[in-house]
Amino acid sequence: KQLQVMPSWFSEVVEQMSQPENFVQGLPRLLDCTSYSHEYIIRVFRKYLHMTPTEFINLRRINYAMGLVVENKYQITDICYMSGFNNLSHFYTVFKKQTGFTPNEYLKAYGENLDEDV
Repeated sequence: KQLQVMPSWFSEVVEQMSQPENFVQGLPRLLDCTSYSHEYIIRVFRKYLHMTPTEFINLRRINYAMGLVVENKYQITDICYMSGFNNLSHFYTVFKKQTGFTPNEYLKAYGENLDEDV
């Protein structure tokens, strides 16, 4: 299968939406970053990234949340909202689907040996 080169406008949108200040705001922010319709954006995401815009945003949010979890500076509920999720149950579901762990299990698995690195 031939590798398809992303159009430059789409690369820019992906880059913008990889910034926490944007992905935390979610789909409305994504649609603000482009002049294309929501339907067209969905097709472009599927074509080049093989996922929907929402899956892309959730992936960015969970990666961000994973970093916050291992820092162990914030409560899980705070991390949920800081990452752009407005529903704790949904946050747990997406986190577990992506990492195989709940946030607390992830902290136990990856957060404990942080002090040794200092």
